[in-house]
Amino acid sequence: MKITSSTRAFVSAGVFNKCSKDLSTTELVESGRFQGRGNGYSYSWTLFLGKSGLVMLLHRCRVPPANSGIYSETSYMDIIFLHELKIKTLIGIYPWELNTAQTIQLDLEIGLVTSRACQTDDIEDALDYAFIVQRINETLSQKHFSLLEALAEHIAQIVLTEFKSPWIKVSVAKLSAIRGVKKVGICIERGSKLA
Repeated sequence: MKITSSTRAFVSAGVFNKCSKDLSTTELVESGRFQGRGNGYSYSWTLFLGKSGLVMLLHRCRVPPANSGIYSETSYMDIIFLHELKIKTLIGIYPWELNTAQTIQLDLEIGLVTSRACQTDDIEDALDYAFIVQRINETLSQKHFSLLEALAEHIAQIVLTEFKSPWIKVSVAKLSAIRGVKKVGICIERGSKLA
């Protein structure tokens, strides 16, 4: 199907057919993006040709103010990481594990809510790595976990709530817990990478 200027005007005006009958048999015609007129939204659209004619799917998202450092849907999230952080803590369900601290390894990837530090080069706009490590050490010195899953969840919630991160990936591993296995553990992701 040929896309005419009138069809493009139809699309740019934000007029769309909500009908999406039998999309499995549709043919992708064109897609694109346009900025709303002063309403703080951007729109992405996909135009299909189906049995019922042209079908347009429209997605709307809020656009942050220019130079705010807040991510839009087209930008990438900055992620800081802490790898191979080793901490002694009480972990496990066996009687000896209740009184004997074991070394675990933590790997964290933490999404940043803004990219401001990249632009300002100011530590005040950055997430403090050392404070995150300190906070994790504090909580693991005070609490016994039976399962790595619960420990990972606890750390994820600390970072999400106390440090206001929108997304985190936490890997927790016991070292040499099983003969012949270097590490055994769990990896979880919480939050969202979508702004």
